[in-house]
Amino acid sequence: MTSVCPRCGFALHQDAPPDLLSWLETYARDMGTTVARLRSHRRDQRHGTMRRDFATAAVEEGYSTVQIGRALNRDHSTVCGYLRVRNDNALGEKAEGVASKPARG
Repeated sequence: MTSVCPRCGFALHQDAPPDLLSWLETYARDMGTTVARLRSHRRDQRHGTMRRDFATAAVEEGYSTVQIGRALNRDHSTVCGYLRVRNDNALGEKAEGVASKPARG
């Protein structure tokens, strides 16, 4: 049975699977950086955005926040934060689109 984080509702699992680590290596190479830099505690916007994008894609592929966090050398709650930021941005864009539509009547 999969346990769920009470704060964020995302699944909690064990270690990062080898295929996720392999995907991270490929992603880093494609983005012109290294796994070491993605796993480091660099706080620059470029690497932060890459981590957030990778975490979002990995969750969509079915990986847990704990697995992603271990792959990125982060706590699962940090990964939840990445996803919250991504969701807030998506909701904001949708809300702007809805607000700009003319009202029926």
